[in-house]
Amino acid sequence: MHGIVTVRETGEKLSSNEAYSRILQQPGDYGERIIEETRQNYIQLYKELLNKITVPKILFWFSDREPDYKDDYSSVKGIFHGFPQMVNREMTETIADLRDDYVECVTDRGLPNRLTSRFTGKEVSIIDGPGRKPKTKNYYYPSPEMHEDAARRLRPALEKFF
Repeated sequence: MHGIVTVRETGEKLSSNEAYSRILQQPGDYGERIIEETRQNYIQLYKELLNKITVPKILFWFSDREPDYKDDYSSVKGIFHGFPQMVNREMTETIADLRDDYVECVTDRGLPNRLTSRFTGKEVSIIDGPGRKPKTKNYYYPSPEMHEDAARRLRPALEKFF
């Protein structure tokens, strides 16, 4: 996660990883409470969005991990667990009554995938931030094979509505 967070009290800019790292270092259950508050905000915003959509809605879980996992508040990686960060089965069930169908696609087929130029087909490298090393493989975003898996999983649900 590479988002930028601004500390309200000081104006300091932090990566979201650093911000959550600081939160988890606070005494007691502070980190757990912030994660729960973040999840509740996510659910509320999702409910608002789903209530505005009038066509059939398919909630689609597309990840390289299952929605069932145990929180580990000892590290940022332990709470994020990969995309979608901090989202779990309980959250998807909370909004279940606002969707018309639910499809899960858990796959990591094709990861990591080689980064290639769409123009030449040759391997390329990217630098995804200052001071970072060039990368020639994608370990995070869904691969083309994962998109094929997603399409295969979504098709039966789509056929119900269209």
